[in-house]
Amino acid sequence: MRTLNPRRIAGNVVIFVILFLVLGGIIGGVLSVGRTLFGVVDHAQKSNAVLNDDEPLGAIPGVSVTEKTEALDVDPLSLEGSASVQFIDVGQGDATLFMFPDGETLLIDTGTYDNFRTLKRTLSEAGVEKLSSLIITHAHDDHMGSAASVLDQFSPSAVYFSPPPETFEVTVASYQAFLDRMAKYPTSYISPEEGDIIMAGDNYQVTVVSRSLDPALITDINDTSMVTRIEIYDTVFLVMGDAEAPLEEDLLERGAPVDCDVLLLPHHGSSSSFSYDFSAKTHATYAVLSCAADNEYGFPHAVTLEKIALYGIELFRTDEQGTITATVTASGIAFDAEREGKK
Repeated sequence: MRTLNPRRIAGNVVIFVILFLVLGGIIGGVLSVGRTLFGVVDHAQKSNAVLNDDEPLGAIPGVSVTEKTEALDVDPLSLEGSASVQFIDVGQGDATLFMFPDGETLLIDTGTYDNFRTLKRTLSEAGVEKLSSLIITHAHDDHMGSAASVLDQFSPSAVYFSPPPETFEVTVASYQAFLDRMAKYPTSYISPEEGDIIMAGDNYQVTVVSRSLDPALITDINDTSMVTRIEIYDTVFLVMGDAEAPLEEDLLERGAPVDCDVLLLPHHGSSSSFSYDFSAKTHATYAVLSCAADNEYGFPHAVTLEKIALYGIELFRTDEQGTITATVTASGIAFDAEREGKK
């Protein structure tokens, strides 16, 4: 029978305990390092998630986060390479000022003569002394009422206008005043054709997309409206004048490029314009409505507002918000309103 040596047993136990403690320390150290490493990776993953998903960042020691804001704390016009588009509050009418990145300017329509003081102040405050181009969409007072005054005081280098057919008798006084001024102006107005590029620079282009309809199809001077497509960087504006159903149908039948990011609603939001087919084809993200508060025509009509809601278009209104300004850069577009609209 084998006899166990107590001293040897005790020695083996001591050795086993020492090995256990050493191995335990090594394993604990490895786990601690692992936790540290995985903690760093976890923080990095959380940080990336914030950057990718714009989710709120948790409290990470040593990390300072500035919340994203809707507007930059700088003058948008001071941004290098930016363009400005002002949908000017001229009451019941249209007047839109484009200031392109290279300093060229375009005014589309002038509003009524009664609102010329507002128009003049807006252009002057924007630093406009002389216009590069003036477009008159059609011969209605709420679109060309101040045209003669604009010719006198802002001397546009080029004037674009398509007169109504001779079969129409135009009795608007501002139309005759415009023709009288043009008769003495250094250059004649130009009547562009469909597809004509009337202004262009490195980051913008202005194209006429409408054409003169057959006089037999024209029932109103609104149907003679010049429709222009203005591309600035990757943002597209579509300015419709008072285009109504016949002109909208012609644009769609010809496959004219009516898709846009920002639509100046035709005919101030009238039910006679902005048909379901046309509104669907624009794919507009934003719409601007230019009209007077409590105007006698009831603009905008309810059906137009229903279509805007149906297609999820964000709406800006001069009757509620005053002049609407869009700042366009290579990164996108931002809007600002003169005053807060109704809730």
